[in-house]
Amino acid sequence: MIGRKMMEKKIKVRKKRTILNKRGNALSFFIFFILIFFISSYVVDTALLCEVVTNCNNTDIFHISNKTNAHAELSNNSNYAYEICCNDTNGLNIGTSCTGEHFTLLHLSNQTNAHVELNNESNYNDFTVCINSSDGLFNCSYETSCNNYDTCIASVSGSTNAHVGNCTDYTTKICCNITAANTAPTITANVTKPDNVYTNTDWMLNLTVTDPDEEDTITTYTQFYVNGTSSGSTLPLTVNNGTNTNVANLSNSEFNKGATLIAEFWAGDGTENTTKENTTEVTVLNSPPSTVNLSYPENNDSLFTNRTPRFNWTEATDEDNDDITYHLHVSLTEDMNDNTINETGITDNFYIQPSELDFTTYYWRVRANDSEEYGNWSEIWNFTLVPSVSLILREDSINFGSMVILEVNDTTNNEPPALLLENDGNVDANVSVMSTPLWSSESAHLNTSYFQFKAANSTEENSFNWEESQTTWADMSNIYKKIIDTLKRNDENDLARIDIRVEVPSDEPPTSKSANITFYGEEQQ
Repeated sequence: MIGRKMMEKKIKVRKKRTILNKRGNALSFFIFFILIFFISSYVVDTALLCEVVTNCNNTDIFHISNKTNAHAELSNNSNYAYEICCNDTNGLNIGTSCTGEHFTLLHLSNQTNAHVELNNESNYNDFTVCINSSDGLFNCSYETSCNNYDTCIASVSGSTNAHVGNCTDYTTKICCNITAANTAPTITANVTKPDNVYTNTDWMLNLTVTDPDEEDTITTYTQFYVNGTSSGSTLPLTVNNGTNTNVANLSNSEFNKGATLIAEFWAGDGTENTTKENTTEVTVLNSPPSTVNLSYPENNDSLFTNRTPRFNWTEATDEDNDDITYHLHVSLTEDMNDNTINETGITDNFYIQPSELDFTTYYWRVRANDSEEYGNWSEIWNFTLVPSVSLILREDSINFGSMVILEVNDTTNNEPPALLLENDGNVDANVSVMSTPLWSSESAHLNTSYFQFKAANSTEENSFNWEESQTTWADMSNIYKKIIDTLKRNDENDLARIDIRVEVPSDEPPTSKSANITFYGEEQQ
């Protein structure tokens, strides 16, 4: 490394100048000139320094008989006063071993009083001068100038049978430099995430790599294996020294439930690689199904009337594409501590309650199962089942057509068809009937035999209590009269026939006639 030392010298030159103004007065100006001189010197900051001394306090490489035109001897001899002494200014250790990583500087013809030859000659093979370092690497060469090297160790007069001298003595110079030996990086930590791997999560590898050689570029390498087979190519990544880094991810598209995952990893600094290591084997776990959303009965419905409701919810999904069933739980308490309904293994996203529920408040929830585990419960919804009386006329009009004085007709023969009354509520109902007047004749007001009603069986027999119902002709009234007792609510037996009888009065004017019949239902207690 070359450093620059700068010395700054400032010289101030002061000159005085006098001129006259318009009035003839003298004005003085002082002008300062600052001259700056830079004196530079260059110092070579060498790592390796070798010199000829008489008392070596560092590493004694070999000895010479004089500073010029000299014979040589090995450093373990003591016949010559001049020593080639070397030192690394950066603190690297220097030795003279000829084993391991070393550089052979010269061959000697003997241990002492020797001629020398270059290391590419083979006349003197028994005695060699070497230089080495336990923590550095030497680069040496025979050159005419050591400008590209840290230091010159010595110079020699020829290639063999030569004399040796200091670096200014001969044109063939022994030039050397030393660099710190590369230290391989070390992987100090490896972590895989997440702790539990599912088919909807990628698998991630984090590494921490340290390298004492701070200037080295560190690269990590990762190879993933799924069920023992490599997945994709090796993934290299440049990382920062000593920093925990996410170096590679294995996409969840590369594995399925039950697969075994391993990551092989190593690191390099461009010179050396660490040994390859493997993570602990991980098994991909089952992904539970998603949470369902409830649909019906609606939450907080306080006027719910269906006693055999169809519970509906959204379909769950499963990352593993497993078949899904559902668990329906209905309770009478908000903390779900009873099993009013507790149905598992439901294959559809609905459940129809087979038996009638009582009138109260119900709390319900649903969760999905993929044959290995349940997903999370849905929210808890509630509804309140209340009694409801609802009557529907399936046949809601009768047309007797044209009739003459004193003519009688009824619906018992379905000419015309009778009325059909259905209980569409959720409780058994008692039914009453009333009507507006049909005839205008004074002799045929309501509550006379000219306009009558009765109940009869429809195609759904046993739909009501026959004994307590009006099954014979009764006079129609403008106040409610009971016609049916306990009209059932079951779909199979909730339909009754209402027959109507009319008789034309003898004094009835010949005009169109009509009446509005009203049915009233109330819960059977």
